[in-house]
Amino acid sequence: MVRFVIGILIWMAIGQNVNAQVVDYTLPTGFENDLSNAEYKTIVDYSIKAVSARFKVDSVQDGTLRLIKMQDTQAFNLHNLIADCLAVKDHSRWEKIVNDHFTKLFTAIDAQEKIDPEDFKDIKKYLTIRIYPKEFLTRRPGWRSFVIQTNMEGTCSLLMLDIPGAGFTPVQRRNFTHWNRDINEIFDIAKANINKQPVQKINQAIGALIQSGDYASSYVLDLDRNSPELNGEWGTVVAIPNKSVAHVYKISKGKAIDLVKYIEHTKPTIDEEFNRHPQQISNQFFWYYKGKFVRINVTAEKSGKINVTPPAALMALTSKK
Repeated sequence: MVRFVIGILIWMAIGQNVNAQVVDYTLPTGFENDLSNAEYKTIVDYSIKAVSARFKVDSVQDGTLRLIKMQDTQAFNLHNLIADCLAVKDHSRWEKIVNDHFTKLFTAIDAQEKIDPEDFKDIKKYLTIRIYPKEFLTRRPGWRSFVIQTNMEGTCSLLMLDIPGAGFTPVQRRNFTHWNRDINEIFDIAKANINKQPVQKINQAIGALIQSGDYASSYVLDLDRNSPELNGEWGTVVAIPNKSVAHVYKISKGKAIDLVKYIEHTKPTIDEEFNRHPQQISNQFFWYYKGKFVRINVTAEKSGKINVTPPAALMALTSKK
């Protein structure tokens, strides 16, 4: 069996001083106000110890642990692990959090090695999509080797595998080429898999929520099929502040102006859910129509007044008699 070398860049961790290792304990970009240098050093050192039991660590810089070349896994990112540790005030529990974190990642690596990259019939049932901020993803080592589509401005839709018991793993482009399939076909299969995932749909006084620990944000990529009841004649307003929740508001024919009221009402919640969540996606609003997303221009004045400019295509649609 050909080994499925996925080249995991899993969003979490590393550090320890061993021989040629170069460890930079400078706080990662974006975390300067969240933890102290001593706390970061603790997380890094625990991570290096855990990873060194299996891999040879080369360096740690800006929250990314890089491994010595010629190993199947190339790097781990600390950001999610940092967030997990910060959520627990008792620092004596951090070592266990770090160890549990990497145990799960190693399980994912072992599961990947059992998959044949050329056996598309077997692989396709694991295909899924995770949405990340473009700025976040493009700072990760090796991101150009992944399979990515852009559905919403400022974000990247990343093709992944969701292997039971092993978690999410990015699909590398070199493995994708083995399948000899069109990228749109592959992403459609992933969307169909996502549509089978259990999510909560909660109607609110204005609009609705879609909630799921891992799938709420990517679930909105296929609203036409998975949630026609949430899709209006003139489309839907969508916001995905983080991976676990999506806000949707269907635009009924003749009531497009109501989307302005919805955004004015919802924006403070979107900003809060974006700012307070460790796995942010976007604080923007989008117009979803016939499978496509267009950003809605929303600005806030110092007075607190919110200005909303609907997309030109939506305005043209509403002007038709």
